[in-house]
Amino acid sequence: MRLAPSSLRHLVWADIMSLNAIGTGQRIGDVVKMKWEHFSDEGFDFTQGKTDKPLWIPLTDRLKAHLDGLARTDGTVVTDAKGRPVSYRIVAEEIHERHPLCRHITNRQIEDLIASKLVTPEQVRAAGLQA
Repeated sequence: MRLAPSSLRHLVWADIMSLNAIGTGQRIGDVVKMKWEHFSDEGFDFTQGKTDKPLWIPLTDRLKAHLDGLARTDGTVVTDAKGRPVSYRIVAEEIHERHPLCRHITNRQIEDLIASKLVTPEQVRAAGLQA
């Protein structure tokens, strides 16, 4: 996925989301460090930043389809137009600008809100979050 810092505003939210929460469940800091060499057809093998523990995460069908549609290069999966890694700060700012609730709500909290019928899955999706 090639991204120019100036074109991040045009990034489809699902691209980052599928690599992050949906696809791997990893933090932004780990997502921006993901390298193509960590992926196989079956899963993702890497060392998590926060815990410094090795992890193997099976690929979901959705993440596999997403990755199959991207050109594979050397280095990180998420890059700018020149092939350089995109920084945590740029990705976090874009996510927070597009989806202000992301600063304050977790996936577990979203599930709890839906379970308690305070919001519907449709409302969550309309807010740009995942149910």
